[in-house]
Amino acid sequence: MKKRLYVLSAVALPLVLTACPGPAVPTVTPITEMNGRIQGQDALTSGGTASVQLVSSIYDLVFGVPPMKTAPVAADGSFTLTLPTAAEVAPRLQQVPSQEVDSACSGRAVVTPATANFFEFGSLFLFHDGQPQAELTSQDSKTTQNSDGSTTKATTLHSWLYVDVPTHMSVDLTCPQNQGSTTAVTVTTQIELTLQSGWNALTVADTNVTFPDGHQTMTEKVSKAANAPTVWTAEGINAMALAQSGGAATSGVSKGMQSHSTFFHRE
Repeated sequence: MKKRLYVLSAVALPLVLTACPGPAVPTVTPITEMNGRIQGQDALTSGGTASVQLVSSIYDLVFGVPPMKTAPVAADGSFTLTLPTAAEVAPRLQQVPSQEVDSACSGRAVVTPATANFFEFGSLFLFHDGQPQAELTSQDSKTTQNSDGSTTKATTLHSWLYVDVPTHMSVDLTCPQNQGSTTAVTVTTQIELTLQSGWNALTVADTNVTFPDGHQTMTEKVSKAANAPTVWTAEGINAMALAQSGGAATSGVSKGMQSHSTFFHRE
């Protein structure tokens, strides 16, 4: 689950996508930048120059691929990141895969048009004097112990989604999943989005309930959000370890890169 769920690891949610005429989307102000503030970043950036970088993959750090965008970090941890233009994001776009809903699942998944292409990010990398220091996410988590012995972990995280055409997504799927041979997991994904062409700010609300017998229910709700300033925190990941390992240390390092909506990140 994302530490996320930020930590549901990417759970495969097979979908059926129905092609229909594109929806009418009201004219809105395009999103071209996002503002954030890194909380508790002093120890990571003290005595040097700090910046945040948007990369399309954790492996960009390994192979020296230039970041999609970079922004300086001020002394108080604040930054303004200009989002990639249509031309800059085009090579990274992915088409939402068209698959039939698994017979074990119930519900619906409709994306209009089915040929829409997307790119999503929910993490950045903090650099100090040109060296990667930590992966950053914008999220809040709360864990509650319930009277029936179950434990609820609620996580709200922020992400930004680019689509190349106005798109409507209507998803309400419940699927059984197995983590290992004994743990039963039920995953529910709920999305009702009308997206403008270009960048859209999203909120992903994850609720993970673990019962005394080990059974888990995971519910993910994705909704539009205002493109308001966000607070970012370090995941406690030393990205330099990944770069020095040549990609071998991927376990636990790319968790944030996979912590966006499972609807957009599935295998």
